[in-house]
Amino acid sequence: TGAGISDSVLEFVLASTEVLLVATPEPTSITDAYALLKALNRKEEFVKEDTSIKMISNRVKNDAEGQNVYEKMSVVSDKFLNIPITYLGPVPMDEQISKAVMRQKPVSVINPEAPSSRAIKQIAESTRNCNTIVVAGAPVAFRNTVYNCAIVMHNGKIAGLVPKRDSGKLNGSNENRWFAGSCT
Repeated sequence: TGAGISDSVLEFVLASTEVLLVATPEPTSITDAYALLKALNRKEEFVKEDTSIKMISNRVKNDAEGQNVYEKMSVVSDKFLNIPITYLGPVPMDEQISKAVMRQKPVSVINPEAPSSRAIKQIAESTRNCNTIVVAGAPVAFRNTVYNCAIVMHNGKIAGLVPKRDSGKLNGSNENRWFAGSCT
């Protein structure tokens, strides 16, 4: 199975009527996205006709590369799983993202006109009238402390923030250098 595909992740995805895949041009990312769809497809509770699968191509050089990532996923998903995928668009590779990470702030706050900020805003706008719930990871500053959070968005608005409970060493990462752990 792909990275991060646990039973609890699959149960959460099964409960959703819309699923948002995010994949980069890297082969491992495309493989992981496909592995999620394959694992989902094997679940008896999964009803293809009742679930809308959407995709964003992330960290791409240009629109054409984003379209290429989508087409790779779409072809294998259609051919082997009979699951159609709708393309929402690309988020370009942008040096402003690295700068924002170093400053521990969202790129849209640091530079709202950065190519990645504009792309994220366009994708958010495209989901405004959908019943899609989008969850994305991002640093969130609160009372002079930075937390690694899951940001829950729905209908073009932020519906909630969920800070990671323990940002210590996990799977070889050293998140506690950058983020505080949540105490609740």
